[in-house]
Amino acid sequence: MRISSTGRKKLHRQRPHRGTKGYLLLETLAVTAILAMICAIIVPVVVRSSKARILRAAAYELAQTLRQARESALIEGRPSQVVLDGNAGSFRVEWLDPEENGTRRFQKSHILPEGIRIQQVLRRETETASEGATAVPFTTGGLSQETWITLSDTGGDTYSVRVSPSGRVAVYEEE
Repeated sequence: MRISSTGRKKLHRQRPHRGTKGYLLLETLAVTAILAMICAIIVPVVVRSSKARILRAAAYELAQTLRQARESALIEGRPSQVVLDGNAGSFRVEWLDPEENGTRRFQKSHILPEGIRIQQVLRRETETASEGATAVPFTTGGLSQETWITLSDTGGDTYSVRVSPSGRVAVYEEE
């Protein structure tokens, strides 16, 4: 090392190191590519889970409507039924009003969310496709016919709602 004539070390001007003040373009592109891959994986999962939640909610709403129809038949002592309309993608509760010469009364229709449909209605005696309207009846004692109602979404996921002969209602996720 050289020493100056005064006996002191010769001071060299230090050069700043390259890349210490910011990120290189290559580093920024690498991080962007990693984030894009993570988004490409996560976004479809989130969308699929949201569709599954909508299908699940529709199945439980149908089950609740069936339970209400059964309870109405038991409490009010008049037969009721849930009418499923595959073409319209809706369902509603109907009952006969004996005070008005058997006129049918019904509640407001429940419309299935977009992308959810009634795939099939299956009974022990017959199978009904999703086309047209079919009814799930409840007697004044709360009894019904064994019926399986399958709801599906555009992704192929399905939920089934079962009405037992005793009138009990249960929801099953199909795998």
